[in-house]
Amino acid sequence: MPRERHQKGWIVVSGRTEKKWIGHWMPWRADGTRTHERVVLGLKSKLTKWEAQDKLRAHIAEQEKRPGIRGGSSIPLGIRSSRKAEIHLISGSAGGRRL
Repeated sequence: MPRERHQKGWIVVSGRTEKKWIGHWMPWRADGTRTHERVVLGLKSKLTKWEAQDKLRAHIAEQEKRPGIRGGSSIPLGIRSSRKAEIHLISGSAGGRRL
């Protein structure tokens, strides 16, 4: 049985004059690929770092419920492992192991 997958994401401060918290995470798609997502969480002057992290976790949990994005362990292991094999074949890597 595959392990349960959870994401916390990460946050960064962005902006020159008006500093904002930007949240980033990498969700699994239905086709087995991962993409980069980001969302503006709010102004830095209005949110502490911990509040921004909590807001990002809530946003990720909400987004994982949408159709087309699969969160948790709902992506079959076969898709993940075949995608990993494709990446290794393309990059010429043997998963960090010498054969």
